[in-house]
Amino acid sequence: MSTTLALIVLASANSTIPESWFSEPQSRSQYSVIDVYTPWCGPCARLDREVFQGDTFRKRRGTFRFLKVNADEAVGQLWQDRYHVVGYPTVLILDGRGRELTRIFGFVQEAEFWNRVDAALGGGHVEQQMLRLRRGELSPKNVVPVLEAMIVRGEPEYPAFRLRLENALTPQDAARLDLAFARYELIRHRKDYRNALTLLDRLRKEAQNRGEESLLKALRVPRLRALVGLKKDALAMVELERWLREEPNASGAITWFCGKQNFATKWAESLARSALKEQPKSASMLDNLALLLARQGRVEDAIDALVRARQIDPEDDWLRLHEKSLRETGKSPL
Repeated sequence: MSTTLALIVLASANSTIPESWFSEPQSRSQYSVIDVYTPWCGPCARLDREVFQGDTFRKRRGTFRFLKVNADEAVGQLWQDRYHVVGYPTVLILDGRGRELTRIFGFVQEAEFWNRVDAALGGGHVEQQMLRLRRGELSPKNVVPVLEAMIVRGEPEYPAFRLRLENALTPQDAARLDLAFARYELIRHRKDYRNALTLLDRLRKEAQNRGEESLLKALRVPRLRALVGLKKDALAMVELERWLREEPNASGAITWFCGKQNFATKWAESLARSALKEQPKSASMLDNLALLLARQGRVEDAIDALVRARQIDPEDDWLRLHEKSLRETGKSPL
């Protein structure tokens, strides 16, 4: 039995595979929102809480079909292979035939999420937009989102189009595309941390020269990932400490990063415990602490932290999922 066929057999037993999802009668008349997540993904949980449990989602619910796909399960591999998903969360916005209208990667605020959905619904599916790009029919303001979509989808044509359109890009547009290329193609897909760091360092220098604080903040985590990937631990620690000095309220993001990357977990544990002294009822920080403890092999301590978190927020399904995962596996997640 082929690997793909084996995955289909496993997935179809209890989950929805792409072929069956788009074969249902109502599929042609509505677009689909497919949330590809992993259980221990902090941005996935935040997107779920703030967007998929938000007022706009409930108001619009009858206009689209919604499916959550766990990337850690066999069915998740099928969706990832079909749509070249390389990180989480990835929300696929698909038309009734399964063609991609757009995708939203990472956490975005509720209003921005639906703005992107509405823009995609009015612009045709990605393949149509790429065809218009090939024909030279797109206006300059519409070129960048299509080029960015090509990067995320792993389209081999992207470098040629980027070279052809280089002179039409503003410095900000060029930086946006280079950042996307570093994040999706170099770091997530190729694991080419060296070239990613070279590109990100250039972008950082340019952003500093232009005084672009928003770009400097956007570069922070990808650059840290490249440093950790290259095992430049001392430099990564310098960047983490600088991040904390510049943004004292960033302890949640910093402890999550360390847990996710399994980096400096003892240091991050100390940071989490300090934050909990100031905010002892922070369920999200207890969740981060649990991940850091589990990374150190202290699973029982991690479960205790999650029990405390669930006492604070008993309705949070993600906390329940994390506790269940640790109790069943008895080892570090991810």
